[in-house]
Amino acid sequence: MYEPTPTGLRALRDWLDVPAPRQRIQEVVLRTFFGAYMSSHRLAEQLGEYRQQAEKLRAELLAIVEHLDAQGLDHSRALAQATARYGVLQAEATIAWTTETQVLLAPPQAQTGVR
Repeated sequence: MYEPTPTGLRALRDWLDVPAPRQRIQEVVLRTFFGAYMSSHRLAEQLGEYRQQAEKLRAELLAIVEHLDAQGLDHSRALAQATARYGVLQAEATIAWTTETQVLLAPPQAQTGVR
């Protein structure tokens, strides 16, 4: 098992004390914004790939959450579970967004009944 060194713990605490920087925009979102300058087919492929990555990540993180649940939640595992749940929710948002965006990219006749 690994143990942090005193120097490592100091560096970690220093890093944790600094406010987190503002998150940058995901590259796929930026590519979608500029999607009019690329092939619609290629953009749809990239969105599909991004969704597949999110689906895989979601499955992996749900397995971690289930594993932590099975062990019982002490303070440390509760924090680990909260972190994994954040990833699950982010992945679910990505899956929903990519699905919705691909519907918007579909030819107009294929969008019948879509809001």
